[in-house]
Amino acid sequence: MFGFAEGICFDKEFCKFMVTWKRGFLEIVGEMLQGLMEQPMKKTHITCKCNLDSRAVTKYLHVMMANNLVRQTAQTNPHYEITQKGIRYLKQYTALVDMMQTA
Repeated sequence: MFGFAEGICFDKEFCKFMVTWKRGFLEIVGEMLQGLMEQPMKKTHITCKCNLDSRAVTKYLHVMMANNLVRQTAQTNPHYEITQKGIRYLKQYTALVDMMQTA
């Protein structure tokens, strides 16, 4: 038997099953920001590091720039870098993941 109470998984086997699900929006954004914490990257490097196709990375970067999580460094040969708001997001996302894994 499994169940959720305010997002907390009660059954360890079901939680293991959940790990096999496809990545969600928040997880992909967190993974992209984690990569950008190491260094600013070109879109092609983000694509490889996060195992996404170019169209998906473009859509995610658009949303992330619109929400001030990342910024583009230059128009020619653009790199993307994480902003202070992106760092705050990543810290909160990481704390949530840690909390769910220790539940």
